[in-house]
Amino acid sequence: MILVPIAYATPAYDQLVKIRQDVLYNPLNANLTIEDLELEYKDGHYALYDEHYRMLGGLVIIRKEEECDDEVETKRRIVVIRQVVVCKNFQRTGAGKAMIQQIESLLKKEGYKEIRLYSYEKAIPFYTNLGYQKMERTFNEKGVKHYRMKKKLTGTQKTEQADGQKKAEN
Repeated sequence: MILVPIAYATPAYDQLVKIRQDVLYNPLNANLTIEDLELEYKDGHYALYDEHYRMLGGLVIIRKEEECDDEVETKRRIVVIRQVVVCKNFQRTGAGKAMIQQIESLLKKEGYKEIRLYSYEKAIPFYTNLGYQKMERTFNEKGVKHYRMKKKLTGTQKTEQADGQKKAEN
């Protein structure tokens, strides 16, 4: 399985939107609206494919900076993962785990130190097993309670480069 970026408003994006509608929204008797999708044009979209080039699922990421109280850093780069979805036929096959592990690897290489995501209650054990921690705040979207979760990424490329430079100086 391989996770690849897909462009907004392309046939692959449309296919992922259909999967999201089928798996995430139809069970809630809700719809992804044009307004929802218009807000995603700046976001990163990724699709997971199998060896037969079938799209198994995907996710959306939002890269952003936030203020922090650290004496060294004034801003922190984080990523928010949204709309993680796996086609019903491929759930419980390791596709979701592969997708999260691959996006984490990519984000580490890009120098991100933290990932946040939103989870339904029933998916919390899945994310906890992957090292995510539940945060205090919750919110409701489309009538469903969501939990904010986060994971610190260790060994980011920038951290490893700084560690290498410190060793070279000693």
